[in-house]
Amino acid sequence: MSTHHRDRYIYGTLLLVGVLLILWLDVAVEATYGFLGLSTLFGVVSWIEFRRMAGSRIGLFTWLGSAVLAAALIGEWWFCADPSRDGRLGFWTGFAVAMPLLSVLCSLRSTPSRQRAVEIAVAALGVVYLAVPLMLFLRLRHVDGGQWWVMLAVLVVKSNDIGGYLTGRRFGRTPLSAISPKKTVEGAVGGLLLGIGTSIGVYALLLSGDGSLPIGRLAALGALTGIAGQTGDLAESFFKRAFGVKDSGALVPAFGGTLDMIDSVLFGAPMVYLAKTALEL
Repeated sequence: MSTHHRDRYIYGTLLLVGVLLILWLDVAVEATYGFLGLSTLFGVVSWIEFRRMAGSRIGLFTWLGSAVLAAALIGEWWFCADPSRDGRLGFWTGFAVAMPLLSVLCSLRSTPSRQRAVEIAVAALGVVYLAVPLMLFLRLRHVDGGQWWVMLAVLVVKSNDIGGYLTGRRFGRTPLSAISPKKTVEGAVGGLLLGIGTSIGVYALLLSGDGSLPIGRLAALGALTGIAGQTGDLAESFFKRAFGVKDSGALVPAFGGTLDMIDSVLFGAPMVYLAKTALEL
């Protein structure tokens, strides 16, 4: 076994244990403030990594973008915490205009150029790319039994990642996408199957209060979440190839930065919220 693969197994196991411990604390303490803080921390660090990947200077625009991202998540949490609060539409409208306005204000500080315009557009995309999925993740935490749904979302996404990695290494033959040449169709299918099984198993253990087990809908939930998670992984791979970098950072050996670790969760967890609502689970 190569050193890289050994490190992935070791650090991957430690990360999974750490995530499960955090989720258990969320269940035990029942304090959504901790979940909000963790989501905001991951979002802001990922945004800074995104800026560095793009080759941008970490200056005023980066910190203003961090503030907008944090405000969006805190605002979404505030509305979710009490359904009787109105004004959500106004909040989303405010967020929708915040990034373009911020971009224009920051552009006034420099000489207009095509390169500067592209940089601002990429930066605005980065905040939206991170903020919208994390805002939906916060909504998932506030549904009935939200702490268990969050655990299901993370476990399904990470099971999909693990299944895809192991199946791809053993049986992978057919390339999945030119964006990420090492990923294979066989790995993607293996990940989806493990994710579907995890969806059914976690629901049966944690969420089936009346003993019912809608296997068909849970399989659909697992499949949709797995596809979304794989799409999130490919989306980050696209950004990395476009920016000419291997990893978003160097926070964890063999894994990279924060964004490398949450790329699939960014798309997969919001899909759990959307699919749960659509499938009436």
